[in-house]
Amino acid sequence: MCTLEKRGSLFILTLISDDHEHRLSPHLIDFVLSALSQVNTQSITSGSALITVAYGKFFCNSVNVPWGQPSTHLRLHKMVESFRSIIVALLFLPIQTIAAVSGHAAAGGLVLALVAGGG
Repeated sequence: MCTLEKRGSLFILTLISDDHEHRLSPHLIDFVLSALSQVNTQSITSGSALITVAYGKFFCNSVNVPWGQPSTHLRLHKMVESFRSIIVALLFLPIQTIAAVSGHAAAGGLVLALVAGGG
């Protein structure tokens, strides 16, 4: 769902999916939160930075709606609550953050791009 690579004091978080749309799902959210936790514990230098990237024509194409069915409302609500944890984790990272948006970013994907690039 994502990879985290460290090159010196630079962290590169890459969103990965089979369909290259990088839709937000519980699995992707869990992977990103785990990666951000690693960045938070390993970023001890003042020159550290996190770059979030995705390949293909989508940076992040919002929520994985088919995952939310059949009980759409409850599952999507749970996913939105989990997504808030990513936003909080990105906002409170002690390093600069950059979103290398190379494609479309829709709805929650746009929020991810804005927050990831806001440091």
